[in-house]
Amino acid sequence: HQRWTLDEKTRMIRSAEGKCLDSASPGLLKACEEGSETQQWTPDPSSGLLISSEGQRCLQPKALDGKGSPVTLKACNPGRLRQQWKTQAPDAGEATRFGDLMI
Repeated sequence: HQRWTLDEKTRMIRSAEGKCLDSASPGLLKACEEGSETQQWTPDPSSGLLISSEGQRCLQPKALDGKGSPVTLKACNPGRLRQQWKTQAPDAGEATRFGDLMI
């Protein structure tokens, strides 16, 4: 499990270890760089998609069931369940998708 925080001001998704999701990085993780466009994400509350700032690519787990799976970027598809993420306030407990993948 990893807990991630979406900063609504910078639109960066940060880990507790200070890494950020980066759409241009091969492993999608990189040291956080304020102002980096490739580290900016737009959550779509109506569809649950997390959309990269550079285009119509969305975050999804690589594995079909998503449990403990690394994430990847794919063309956005609101009908694809693996691209639908839930967010939750930090004090409300774990926000989960597919049982144990957290954002």
